[in-house]
Amino acid sequence: MSKEEIYPPPRSGLTKRSFLVLMFSLLAFTPAVIWHYLATGSTFRIGWVTFFLFAEILAFFGMPPTSAEGVVLVTISGQLKMLFLIFTTFIYREYYLHSPVAKMFNTVPHIPDWWVAKSPEVWMTRTFLHPDWLIPLSIGIGFNLLTLLSDIMMGLLTRELYIEVEKLPFPMQHVTADGIIALTERPKERMRILTLGINLGVIYSAILYGIPIITELFGFEALSVAPIPWWDLSENIHNFLPGAAMGIATSLLVFMTGMVISFNVVVGIFASSLAIHVIGNHLLVKYGWTQFSKEWYHGMKIRTSLSRSWMYAWMGPFIGASLAASIMPIIHHRRYLSTAIKSLTKVRKDARERVLSLSWILAIWTLSVVASILVVYMLVPGYPIWMMLIISYGWSFIWTLLTARAVGETGMSLEAPALLPIAKSLYVSMTGYKGLDIWFIDPVISTGGSQWCANFKVCQLAGCSMRSYIKTYVLGYPLAVIFAFIFTQIFWSIAPMPSSAFPSTNIYWPLQAVTQSMWMTGKVFTGFPIEHILGAFVLVAALYWIAQITHLPLPITTIPVGMATPVPIAISTLIGGIIGKIMAKKYGEQWRKARTTLTAGATLGTAVTITFLLSIVLIAKSLRLLPY
Repeated sequence: MSKEEIYPPPRSGLTKRSFLVLMFSLLAFTPAVIWHYLATGSTFRIGWVTFFLFAEILAFFGMPPTSAEGVVLVTISGQLKMLFLIFTTFIYREYYLHSPVAKMFNTVPHIPDWWVAKSPEVWMTRTFLHPDWLIPLSIGIGFNLLTLLSDIMMGLLTRELYIEVEKLPFPMQHVTADGIIALTERPKERMRILTLGINLGVIYSAILYGIPIITELFGFEALSVAPIPWWDLSENIHNFLPGAAMGIATSLLVFMTGMVISFNVVVGIFASSLAIHVIGNHLLVKYGWTQFSKEWYHGMKIRTSLSRSWMYAWMGPFIGASLAASIMPIIHHRRYLSTAIKSLTKVRKDARERVLSLSWILAIWTLSVVASILVVYMLVPGYPIWMMLIISYGWSFIWTLLTARAVGETGMSLEAPALLPIAKSLYVSMTGYKGLDIWFIDPVISTGGSQWCANFKVCQLAGCSMRSYIKTYVLGYPLAVIFAFIFTQIFWSIAPMPSSAFPSTNIYWPLQAVTQSMWMTGKVFTGFPIEHILGAFVLVAALYWIAQITHLPLPITTIPVGMATPVPIAISTLIGGIIGKIMAKKYGEQWRKARTTLTAGATLGTAVTITFLLSIVLIAKSLRLLPY
């Protein structure tokens, strides 16, 4: 638990100018984000760029923005960004329907018309403006809204538990808040540190990302100063540690994350990652355990090693470790949960802000879950309701508790999508259901509650009211969906997907189609003994109680977080942590106050540089598509 802090009084972040800037951001960045995703398979940060431009323009005219306005622009722009891609998923569905992969796996007859528009006219004319799209689009957007409701409710619940009652530190949210406050209040010393961080981020990013981008644009082979995202050193150690993965991440922000979060957390994540990806993988190969030992070869890259070892060996232990990391702190600190529930059920007499009472949180969450289950049951009537209730309620609750605590303690979250295919295969097989139609839909499973909880912490630190924060998101949501629809349709009209005009779709969509088909038809090995889950649960639970009895500073969430962290990121985070310890020893409290602002500056500098570089790429690539 962190020491008591004094927070600024909450103010509304929803003002005329902040909403206008948010609209401009959505209009300006939606096509850029969509195109970049279709070209590279990734997205980029827009929140910091939007706020930086907004803050500098208003400061020039003597009307600096408030920190509350900064919160909604930095965080909500980033959250809404994922909506930009919602319609590209529908185009992928259309591709899958007509792909040779689906025909090869004989899944085409099982594809329902509520999942994708089946008219050949849609594929030929490349349009969403067809009546066959009405049901698939309605279900897709409707489930997105239900998931949003569930995520917000889970965020409010974990906010009360981890922010108001248990008071976890949330180290990376301090970075965001410090950057926002520095750009709005502009205290001289903090601005000096922020500027230093910005320059550091700009220079580092220009070298790491700019050189290969610019050289490739001029027709040369891309010249890289350092590989992205990491140096893969695995082959160097395979002679004496076969199976192990090894590398160093090259992103500046990974190093700086290690400087900000607690060194105990850094060490815990490193130890857990090392135990799995280096020692564990080596033992798998040495003793011939699991299918991974048969598929491994000398020189196997980190990406392949990660995916294969997780599929065949580590998913079961990860589930067990995650369950223990979620449940044990609640059992041990059950009074925190009790206090949080009581706090949500009472009339609050202090100055802390509340959005909804516990009864409303549970009612809205239940509404979203039950509504989604009823729709799934109507579409897939043979699938048992009891399993949907367990997954929709149980998964949402346990996953949110785990990830919100992980963010609060370590500053790092866990990515749910990597776990979903194996988890779905597991719970579908438990029901005995044989149909493939259930693979095309799920009831609401909340995995975004921790992100809302983290952003509520930024609201607290920077003085933004949660009501205005949620209102801004709700107002921005339909705009993001509308802009995404318009620009996705425009890009689809320009060229087919997949095609060379959108390289990412050419590379990743066929692979995604193969993976999807293999999971659906049971061609992917998913079996792992239940003993792996139980053994990991018992081991992590025992480590937790040992740490509590001996007062070892071991945050239990570092175990599943470290297991899910690629070893290059864990190593670079450790390097950053060691540098931070050296700086703290040399500069003491001065460094501890400056490190979050410095990291915020580096984040801003990196975001601005990458956005600028991608703008150049976007213009150059667009010119190549012109007919002259």
